Amino acid sequence: MSSPEHPRQTWLALWGPAVLLGVLLVAAAWPLIAAGDTRGRGAFDSVNYHLPVARLLESELPRPDLSNYNVTTTPGYHLLLAAAIRAGWQSDASLRTLTLVIALGLLATLARACAGRAGPLMAMACCLPVACSPYVFQSGAWALPDDLGWWGVLGVMLVALVPRFDARWLCAGGALLLAVVLIRQVHAWAAAMLWAAAWIGPRAEDTGWVSLTEHVRNRSRRAALAAAACVPAAAALSYFVWLWHGLTPPSFRDMYDGLGPSAPCFILALLAVFSVFFVGFWGAAAVRLCREQTGLVLLSGAIGFLAAVLPVTTESSAIPGYRNSGLWHAAGMLGTVGDRTSVLMVLLSTCGGMAAVAWGAALSFRDRWVMAAGLAAFMAAQSASPMVWQRYNEPLLLIACAVAACRIGPAGDRRVAALRLTGPAALAVLLAGLAWWIIAGSEPTADFHIDPRTGRSAATW
Repeated sequence: MSSPEHPRQTWLALWGPAVLLGVLLVAAAWPLIAAGDTRGRGAFDSVNYHLPVARLLESELPRPDLSNYNVTTTPGYHLLLAAAIRAGWQSDASLRTLTLVIALGLLATLARACAGRAGPLMAMACCLPVACSPYVFQSGAWALPDDLGWWGVLGVMLVALVPRFDARWLCAGGALLLAVVLIRQVHAWAAAMLWAAAWIGPRAEDTGWVSLTEHVRNRSRRAALAAAACVPAAAALSYFVWLWHGLTPPSFRDMYDGLGPSAPCFILALLAVFSVFFVGFWGAAAVRLCREQTGLVLLSGAIGFLAAVLPVTTESSAIPGYRNSGLWHAAGMLGTVGDRTSVLMVLLSTCGGMAAVAWGAALSFRDRWVMAAGLAAFMAAQSASPMVWQRYNEPLLLIACAVAACRIGPAGDRRVAALRLTGPAALAVLLAGLAWWIIAGSEPTADFHIDPRTGRSAATW
């Protein structure tokens, strides 16, 4: 896309969507912050977990005890809040405002990256679902670490997608990965995008599988450099595993022990739902793919089918195998097979597998494999926990859809161009309505006076 001639137009084209998204987010979140609103799951976690832990760590600065505390993540976000408290940001409202700024940074980075590829109007449409996601919004309106983690993941993704990927960008990616791991250890999966980018190289042409298997010596050297860039992040993760004797602080050891084999199915099901609203971007590629590579389409659908029929895919509130948020509530809508397999999840997961291949066919060769490596690694990471919650998956898929959509070529005609705008906008409206319904339908959160060190509560449920 050519740049506008006037410098002011250039600035508006690149940063206009970021400004508009920021205004919308502040307009929706600031009244909740100013009123001290404590309705919803995000408020509950903020009041009972994240803020108390941040205040605990602030009281122990400059040498906080990180061996155990009552949240599941690495302490980067909570140390940031602790530093803000020490600097004078004492109130809950001020700490929630800081988290709102983080959410603004996430949206601004995403919108700027998308506008640089697809123009301001298309970028605004594609980024709106991210801003309206209940989980992104709640993490901006209350003190939660999610948006800071997703911001880091987005940074790694954008670095990996840089066409002139070289040692400088590898170092930047490694530094961002370290920051991500210090915020949310589960996001170590983002390293796969750097490895894929290094293996593919800066100038990759689509010549089939040969493009991935030739020049192995050069590819191996680049992959080794990528692995070296990820050493600091791996060292940080290893330190916390050693300190906690596991992947989470001891307070959550029993809750998060185990696997989540239904995670790939759930991720593909969500992808299928979201992809419907982005069909204007991948639809033409899907038609071409069905004509030219029918076997690949069937294979991807079969993978999605197996992902849904092998594990248990019915809704459940039991631990292990916690499956009761978001799309899981609809899992029994079309009935179940043997009280373990949801017919709806089978259909959605199968469609999600085919949608993933259609997205890949619409992308350039290099973008396709970087995004595919990220999706596969993300599925593996989510499968390492029994908590298959929608808030752990939805933001990444919406971010990836926005980034991928804005890297796909121009629409072939006006109808497709209109669909590219109205589809994501419709998804944003639905997500915004869901976010409002979740908050408006919730009671104010009670403070259970949970010990931020041990997790024991002075109140009873």
